[in-house]
Amino acid sequence: MMSVRGILFPFYWKITGHEKTVVFLPGRTLRDKGVPKFQRKSYFQDLPYNCISCFDPTLFYHKDLVLGWFRGRGSVFFAEILGNLVAQLMRAIGRNGRDLLVYGTSGGGIPAFNVAARVSGCTLYVSNIQTDARKYIPRFYREMVRVSYPGVDGVLVADADSSRLSVMDVSGDFRLIYSQNTHDTHHYERHFVPYVSEAAHKDSIFIVYSDVESGHDALGKAVELNIIHAVHQGGDVVGEIPTASLYGGDS
Repeated sequence: MMSVRGILFPFYWKITGHEKTVVFLPGRTLRDKGVPKFQRKSYFQDLPYNCISCFDPTLFYHKDLVLGWFRGRGSVFFAEILGNLVAQLMRAIGRNGRDLLVYGTSGGGIPAFNVAARVSGCTLYVSNIQTDARKYIPRFYREMVRVSYPGVDGVLVADADSSRLSVMDVSGDFRLIYSQNTHDTHHYERHFVPYVSEAAHKDSIFIVYSDVESGHDALGKAVELNIIHAVHQGGDVVGEIPTASLYGGDS
């Protein structure tokens, strides 16, 4: 763990000395066996790169919270702090942003955007993400609001705090690869399409694929490992996703 401004940021990492690094951001976290949990840590043994899996400290503030989008508490925005920590790490190991892949699916999208925005030149890969927490399943959003905005009218404050709950205005010097399963209709219609049409990042590739079985879930370890290798080795990410095609071409 690392302590920043009295906040504990848990990490699970493998530093190999490789020139490339992958940072994984978590989606919804099941709490059946306690926290912190580190999503995709099983991938580390199959990747030669420096690998870091992050846990959202927001979840420490309530035992039933499963998704916090690294919002943090009150005026403190955990995703911003995390992005600065990752930038410091890249400097510490003597690498620049071009050697970094930030990887987030589902609830990992909002923090992943904020991390990427703070590491110039990196690549951001996201899939089936929430681009605006307020458009997600109301129960999960309300749970986060109660925890992150204590002692105030949380809904009103959250609406006024949109820059920390949405990626629509997040910009930076990063390359974006955004994939979306069209059978995950909630995220396709309410998150993906609005982002592409209203706030598309200047250096972006948008990918759609059709997979009834996976729906909102990740594509599986084998496919995700191939995506990571393709990004870091300059390969064709579209070709690694079954049934995938470019959506609207390169932006």
